[in-house]
Amino acid sequence: MQKQLYEVGDRVRLIINQSEEYLRLKTGSLGTVCRVDFRDGIDNYIVCVVWDQYVGGHTCGGLCPNGRGWNVWQYEIEPAEHVCGEIGEPTDADGLLSLLYREV
Repeated sequence: MQKQLYEVGDRVRLIINQSEEYLRLKTGSLGTVCRVDFRDGIDNYIVCVVWDQYVGGHTCGGLCPNGRGWNVWQYEIEPAEHVCGEIGEPTDADGLLSLLYREV
């Protein structure tokens, strides 16, 4: 039996492209866990994620803004430790530079 890897609030990175053509989720997308669903058991569970960017998804049952939520299997993501930015803040180099140089 595998132990639970993710908890609400954990930062994660997508490691498998999603196949739905309308989704904007790609390998490397970053997000934050908003719910863990064990309906298929501890070895094969669903992780509900609020993604940093709009992805064309849903609200994860009202837990995040519409279009930013999407559920993935636990094996489709990995922990994203030491990731800069808050939910909705840019995490790419240009976005981080704009944060550093914006007027206060």
